[in-house]
Amino acid sequence: MRSSHPAAQASSRLDQLRRSDPALRRRLLEVRTWALANGAAVDVDAMTVVLGTIERDRHAGFDPARWTKARVFEFVWGRCVHWCLEHGTRVPPGSPEALEQYWAYLSASRAFSPGSDEPAVLVRTLRSSGGVTPPARRPRRSRAPQAQGPALRA
Repeated sequence: MRSSHPAAQASSRLDQLRRSDPALRRRLLEVRTWALANGAAVDVDAMTVVLGTIERDRHAGFDPARWTKARVFEFVWGRCVHWCLEHGTRVPPGSPEALEQYWAYLSASRAFSPGSDEPAVLVRTLRSSGGVTPPARRPRRSRAPQAQGPALRA
């Protein structure tokens, strides 16, 4: 029986997109592997939106590893929303946090492109734009405590 709940429908649509796009699946696996190795969980739907939007931007000529303060606002409040509309899904609530986690991945991989703003500047910009719960205020999982991955200082 299919769920009629909008969140379940959005998740189902994102799952279909992951299955149909091997490059997206591969990038998601890379980020999830890094996160899990560092004791962090990944919101798969939110990270799918972030990585899908980054991939679309790459095809439009954006460097996927070059991040500036100006790009943060446009990406979160414009490009992610547009990507979701194109793919018939909603923007998952954890998308800004997934972007922050993606930057931690880039930072740990030393993969930021020249011309990028410092990760701490990007995080401050993202958090000041709204929609992000600072890590200390995020709800804790009921599982046993896990080691935190590399943190970006805001």
